[in-house]
Amino acid sequence: MKIIYESSYDQYFPEESAQYYNLLIKYAKLTDENYLEAFQIAQEALILSDRFNTIANDAAKIASVKHGNKTDIKAFFYGRYRTLQLVHEHARSCWKSGNDRMRQGM
Repeated sequence: MKIIYESSYDQYFPEESAQYYNLLIKYAKLTDENYLEAFQIAQEALILSDRFNTIANDAAKIASVKHGNKTDIKAFFYGRYRTLQLVHEHARSCWKSGNDRMRQGM
């Protein structure tokens, strides 16, 4: 399974893109037993989703600086924001399940 599908916007936002792809790779490697890692992934996903949401909200200002189209930039970062929200929710669920199992001595 291919994990990284690069975008033409990656060149304009190299730091954010690297953080996004690194988190997706961690998430793709996540297993049921790694509930502590799932908790860390949930935290990172929530922080990055907030960052991408902020960028999407500032799309007009960014478009004038980065020579992009406001609507396209906003849609690009909203898509990543939603992906990170889903990663956060699922990783948090994995952590809770693993934490509950540990408390029950399983």
